[in-house]
Amino acid sequence: MLKQKNYDWKDTNMALFGSDVEKNIKKHSAETETQWHGTGKSVELRVWRINHFKVEKWPMHEYGKFYTGDSYIVLNVFKVEGHDDLKMDVHFWIGKYSTQDEYATAAYKTVELDNFHNDVPVQHREVQGYETEKFKSYFKFFTYLDGGCDTGFHHVGLDAYKPRLLWVTTGKTKNKTEVHEVSCVRGSLNDCDCFILDKGAEILLYHGPKSNLHEKNQSNQYSHELADTRQGKSKVAVVDELHSLVPEGDNELQKIAAYTKTDDKILKLSDATGKMELTVVDTVDLTKSMLTSDDIFYIDNGAELFIWCGNGASVDERRESMITATRYLNTTNHPFAPVSVFKQGKETPEFWALFTD
Repeated sequence: MLKQKNYDWKDTNMALFGSDVEKNIKKHSAETETQWHGTGKSVELRVWRINHFKVEKWPMHEYGKFYTGDSYIVLNVFKVEGHDDLKMDVHFWIGKYSTQDEYATAAYKTVELDNFHNDVPVQHREVQGYETEKFKSYFKFFTYLDGGCDTGFHHVGLDAYKPRLLWVTTGKTKNKTEVHEVSCVRGSLNDCDCFILDKGAEILLYHGPKSNLHEKNQSNQYSHELADTRQGKSKVAVVDELHSLVPEGDNELQKIAAYTKTDDKILKLSDATGKMELTVVDTVDLTKSMLTSDDIFYIDNGAELFIWCGNGASVDERRESMITATRYLNTTNHPFAPVSVFKQGKETPEFWALFTD
């Protein structure tokens, strides 16, 4: 597998728009993306992976598995109790080692999917390690795996399988399980979590003595479901220890800290003066009356950024809203925060809960 290159977040996906990358995306994009056909007609979850400017259907048995070298698009179609109409959320997910082409394509195609469904979906940006709980809730297990399209990742036979070590732990939300591929060395192991040594034909499960019952149960279930995807060709066994089965090595295990919530802030994006300007409106009490239809507004609480698009906002303001949001976040202490876009008249109760009246 080729060595993965860590991207520079100053070169963000949305800031690439208007560049040669965008031109290449458009060149490789059909006038109508066939992957969107048939979506949004019933309650469903769909996942696609970006591969060299193309949107590829992700196998259903792989849902919840995200390769750190890739970018993905996820469409969730659902109903709200008491309402007959379908609601949609569309997310683009950026892996830590995803290439510029991939994450720019994911962002561009997310807008395209939104347009395909007549602006019904709420758009979201998700960054590896900083995903919203809404996004993670779609999947029974949420798994980070090394590799991807551009790193030369490919499936091999079980006899030629390179062992990998999976760390099973409770995520930021209680009883939500996360699975991370970590360096297959002794330093990655600890007594507080569960670990799976996937050797292909053999799946070895280790319960740390200080791991909780939920983690033990979930690691058991994950191991057997992993074996099931190989049509019974893999055997699962619980072992007392893994240290003797993996080589020595430094501990590269790191948990990602959540952002600390800061004071709410509302900003306005407007080109009314003849140039695009982002200004702070208020940093104390956020009220609905601050939102005016002629402009774009950002609500930043330190953990997430929400974009509200007024119906009277100019074409340039709409086009620049995500680009400017990304640039703005890069000036804060939370550059990877999730971003959600709401259009006037299509806000959710969660959005209105940000305001005091």
